[in-house]
Amino acid sequence: MKVIITPSKISGTVSAPSSKSLSHRALITASLSDGISEIDNLSDCRDVLLTLAGLQSLGAGIILKKKQVRISTGSLLKPDKQVRCIDCGDSGTSARFLTAVATVSGKKILIDGSRRLRTRPMAELIRLLRLNGAHIKETHKNGQLPLEIYPAKLTGGSFRINSDDSSQFISAMLLIAPLMEKALRLNINGNHSRPYIDMTVETMEKFGLKIKTLKNNLSVSENQHYRARKLTLEGDYSAAAYFFAAAMMTQSTVTVKNLKTASLQADRRFLSVASEMGAHVRIKNKGTVEISGKEKKYRGLKINLGQSPDLVPVVAVLAGNTTGPIEIYDIAHLRHKESDRIKSLTHNLTMMGLKVNTSESKLKVFPGLLQAARIDAFDDHRICMAFTVAALAAGGQTVIKGAESVNKSYPGFFADLLKLGAKVRLSS
Repeated sequence: MKVIITPSKISGTVSAPSSKSLSHRALITASLSDGISEIDNLSDCRDVLLTLAGLQSLGAGIILKKKQVRISTGSLLKPDKQVRCIDCGDSGTSARFLTAVATVSGKKILIDGSRRLRTRPMAELIRLLRLNGAHIKETHKNGQLPLEIYPAKLTGGSFRINSDDSSQFISAMLLIAPLMEKALRLNINGNHSRPYIDMTVETMEKFGLKIKTLKNNLSVSENQHYRARKLTLEGDYSAAAYFFAAAMMTQSTVTVKNLKTASLQADRRFLSVASEMGAHVRIKNKGTVEISGKEKKYRGLKINLGQSPDLVPVVAVLAGNTTGPIEIYDIAHLRHKESDRIKSLTHNLTMMGLKVNTSESKLKVFPGLLQAARIDAFDDHRICMAFTVAALAAGGQTVIKGAESVNKSYPGFFADLLKLGAKVRLSS
């Protein structure tokens, strides 16, 4: 599927969809809790539905009604001899979290995913799980899917873990810590995407756990249990960032509701990025944020987005409306996302007329006039949404191949853009 974008201004108000990251974490903790949990405002994106389906395959009791789910452990932790297969599609979060949960399920589990997911790193998580006593067999390549997981008891203990490839390895280990025989203590080497670890800790605490944090050390003591609860999830700053950027690119004013003001989400940082570049940011009451673009071009920017990697594509395209370059560094881990995002950004920004310099961990985009172009999303939702934003301010009609990729995180993206007045049209 492709999307055809005609340059247009936008204005109005939309509600941010539920946080994808928090939805994954809430589902895992609820499925391991004593009792029945109710989660409201669950994300309906493809990745979250894959995690939901995976937990159901493992035996969790799940009743889904629109964006509310009632979830219990069910038979998830009861050993049986049935071999279960879990397809994680393109979802790295699902693969990593469900791999960890599978190791404590007492069952034989086969975990696989798409061709792209098979190339994404899993080695550090596999190493840590094995050190804890997990029985895991890689059936294709070391450190990658597909995996066979066999019943085993996880011991707990003290471990050093590297977060350079993904913070999800740390979150996965933390989420299953209450199922280990002893306390789990992790010493983190690296500092990538720390807000995502903080979101995991926050979710675990909401479900009754106590986690000790001291700089790069995290510990979960033994004899703790998740307790079922009712929880309403906050909106997604990652999704909201595209509307804020669109307002900046088209000299418009956009308001996004359903956002938590004091959120731990990494991509809340876009508000400070926009303000630093010269946009007008107004935080209103009850989780509402308004951003207004301006007639003059914005200031360039040099910024470390190692903690907020999902912002890189949407920040990079802002160079189409700046007086100086946008330089983003500490982003080597973007090469292992749904696409090699540094490569995907370079290709598409060049197609739209901007000059780009790159290294293994840096991206520098020079200001220029955005040209209409034929863009490839490379099956990457964040590339597709970022270049939709760029296309709203381009010099003609832009066509993006792979528009269906947005279903991974934000299936309502184009519908919400239409509500704001954007001229976008989907076509097969």
